[in-house]
Amino acid sequence: MNELTTIIIPTNNHEKTILRTLSSIKEYMDKHPSVRQVIITDNASRDETIPGMMHWLYNNKDDRFIFITQPKKISEKKLLLIALESVQTPISIITEPEGYTRKNQMKKQSELLRKCDLVLPSRFHKDSKTNYKGKKKTLTAFNGEKYDDIENTNKAFRTKKLLPLIKKTKTEKYWEEIIRKKHKIRITKCCTHWVKE
Repeated sequence: MNELTTIIIPTNNHEKTILRTLSSIKEYMDKHPSVRQVIITDNASRDETIPGMMHWLYNNKDDRFIFITQPKKISEKKLLLIALESVQTPISIITEPEGYTRKNQMKKQSELLRKCDLVLPSRFHKDSKTNYKGKKKTLTAFNGEKYDDIENTNKAFRTKKLLPLIKKTKTEKYWEEIIRKKHKIRITKCCTHWVKE
């Protein structure tokens, strides 16, 4: 699959992990030219996240990376919408700022978007490689499938298809709203490849 992709990385006080993640993503992009943008949206970090990223961006001088900062903390939904307004590719992938998402998972998600509109990773998938023990959430979507890890940040989706749906949601649980309202979107899930400490 060669459709152009944007990676979105939301951050808030991630000074210990974000620079390693950016370097890893840059290495991935150099090998996968279909990834055209990385949008880092910082939600009013109070640690050294912003200075660290500014230093990294200055040293790397890579115009594929876009950095958006917020002076005051805002909702996760609004932060995502701000990022999505800057997306110029058919596919968007949200990934963890801690670098939990392995690069082969991003490739797999992009491949799955050939036949669906939204990819939700799940630790209950038969090929999952995670020890994540968060609260189990199950939702039944329009096609009868259960999606256990909808609260997981990492997702891949058709940008133009999901952006208007996210805008129409009323709460911060916008992914749940989209699925519950049974919009005519195709959803699938893939294995989760990250390990949470």
